[in-house]
Amino acid sequence: MKPLLHRFIAPGLLLGLLASGSAWAESFSNVDVSNNATIAGAAFFGSIQVDPLGNSSSYGMALDVSQETEEVWGGYITPAHYEDNWVTVEDWGWVESGGYWSPQYSWGVVGQDYFPPVYDEFNNVIEPEHWEDRYDNVYIGDTWIAGNQNWGITGTHTENQQIWVEEVNSTYSELRYNAPVIHQRATRSDANWVWEVPDGGAGTHEIMRLWDGGLALADTSGIGMVLSPSSLTYTRSGTVAGASSSSTTALVGALAATYTTTSVTSGVWGQSKTEVRPEMLRLTRTETASGTTTIGQTQIAARSASFAGVVTVQGDLKVQGVLRVAAHGDISMGEFTNGPMP
Repeated sequence: MKPLLHRFIAPGLLLGLLASGSAWAESFSNVDVSNNATIAGAAFFGSIQVDPLGNSSSYGMALDVSQETEEVWGGYITPAHYEDNWVTVEDWGWVESGGYWSPQYSWGVVGQDYFPPVYDEFNNVIEPEHWEDRYDNVYIGDTWIAGNQNWGITGTHTENQQIWVEEVNSTYSELRYNAPVIHQRATRSDANWVWEVPDGGAGTHEIMRLWDGGLALADTSGIGMVLSPSSLTYTRSGTVAGASSSSTTALVGALAATYTTTSVTSGVWGQSKTEVRPEMLRLTRTETASGTTTIGQTQIAARSASFAGVVTVQGDLKVQGVLRVAAHGDISMGEFTNGPMP
């Protein structure tokens, strides 16, 4: 039977194991993983020249995941309540205080004394020997002398009863894991991140590019977008009906928004540009035909306006200041159909 490691890992495939800060690994030309593969650390991809002159090489991109933690404090309140519990209860009654035991005595024989015989001078016994009882107080026991009777604690016993528990405010802390952060690190600062899809043939088509200058989106229909830290550029082709070629570009920045449409129609190159700024609106039309370029521009600002072409007013024209006309003779007026002739 093969070892357990060989039954789960294809022959020839060895994984680097991390232990006590050291690691060992082997390189393979082809690795086929038929099931899931878990990489606890970072994964490194590609081999590139870090120095533009080719003096040093390294991996092209590293991929890893990190997650930070933070200690979060919370609180909760345990409401006041009654709770069953074994408690010690005092027993009350009449308690005697000041009593004492008094020893009792009785007068009685406590012993005998010996008296020898008494002789006279002729050696005659004038008093024979004898014993006499000796008397004294004899202890016969104690007698209790009662004291005062007071109401007090005579003892204790335990019993199960409800006790009142006050409200308790408690705090706790828990370790919360923040959102995981997926890191993709390039070795060179000018690296471009490109996303591609099949183009329907044998090649691929780029749909998105990310680099230090911005983000670019594109498709095969002539639509593209570039997002940079300072502006947004949108380009689309085929925007002018009847033109052999045409495109429109919108550039939106912090100070101005510019819309430019370029087209070629019947050999005439034309460009229409609209500039929108906080202080003014400018319209510019440029046409080039047979080597001759014609430019017309209209600008409307808060304090002035200029028109390079024909101005047509469908409604009333009100002039609050001076109406100035260039010195080219009399002003010709159309035929009056209503009202008195001026």
